[in-house]
Amino acid sequence: MICGIVIVGLKWVSGDPEVIPYPELLKQGWILTFGTGYGQLVAPFFGVTLGTVVGMMMIKTFVMTTLDTASRLGRFIGTELFGSNGLGQTVMDNRYVSNIVLLVLAGALALTNSWIKIWPIFGSTNQLIAALSLFVVTIWLVGMKKPLRYTLYPGIFMLLTTIAALVILALKFVPKGDYLLGGTSIILLILAVLVVVETISSWRRAPENSQQL
Repeated sequence: MICGIVIVGLKWVSGDPEVIPYPELLKQGWILTFGTGYGQLVAPFFGVTLGTVVGMMMIKTFVMTTLDTASRLGRFIGTELFGSNGLGQTVMDNRYVSNIVLLVLAGALALTNSWIKIWPIFGSTNQLIAALSLFVVTIWLVGMKKPLRYTLYPGIFMLLTTIAALVILALKFVPKGDYLLGGTSIILLILAVLVVVETISSWRRAPENSQQL
């Protein structure tokens, strides 16, 4: 969304020799493109030069903090799945080892452009995590005897749309022989079902589940 807003500050075709059009600017790097667009937008307030520098610093900071967060969360998940509490690979309990494994796999995806293949189902994974988060909060509200409608109904909607999207993706990729995306879609479908099962199970174990929706 932010990138879309910043692009508004750029010109697709420019008759001014001092203004580089968007297609040519993009060839010089997306960070410079973002910074230039941001600089054009805030030019009335800070000037183009300062605005461009701030825009470039902003996007670089965003990328670095995102990578840091993704690395930490990936390490936690890897340790939980494969460490002593998961599949028993105690070497994965070491934070340095688990982090190196994660970064090597992520680097392989980036350097081989393999991430492009899994990108179509990225949105579905995000939606599934969102649904899970809403259901977790819902179960917490059950224990707190608070109204559930603010999280339960959005969670159900999010889960249903995710399941529908995954079914469509599976039916799209499997017939084409794209078993990577098709298989991943099916796995995510199974995880979606497990989310429902775990939510219902947790609800039944809650001390009170009769409060008003």
